[in-house]
Parts: sequence; structure tokens; C-alpha cells
Amino acid sequence: MSQRFSNDKFTPAYDQTLGIDYYLKRINLTRTYNVTLAINDIGGQTLGGAMLDKYIYGADIVLLVYDITNLQSFEILVV
Repeated sequence: MSQRFSNDKFTPAYDQTLGIDYYLKRINLTRTYNVTLAINDIGGQTLGGAMLDKYIYGADIVLLVYDITNLQSFEILVV
């Protein structure tokens, strides 16, 4: 999802994020106002790790994403 959003690149095969992937997305909000989003794609196995708070420190937004066809992926977020 991060790759699709930031690079407009879709890969039909599932490719698990190992550790963390970084992306930048530039968005023109108006003719004179541009923003750059820094996107940290954190792999699911990292959620219980000691570094999680370091990855999201200072973030204005955190999105938790899970697979609706996999109950365990949701349960990991709840814990």
C-alpha cells in the first residue's frame, strides 16, 4: 500500500515488509502550497519490538493496517 501510494507502483504479488521501508510522497495542495509526506512502512513482525516507539516518534499520523481476510493480523494490532 505504501509503495502504491508513494510511487504509484502496484505489485500483485505479496511482498512482506521486513523491518522498515521509507518512502517520500510530494503533494501539491494548492498552486503555492506543497507538502512532502515521509512514510515509514513498518513490517507486522516489528509491532511487538522494542524499536516501534522510535519508528513512530514525532509522527503526526499513524495508520494501523490489517488484512480483513486474516483475523490474526487484526488481533496483533489489538494487543
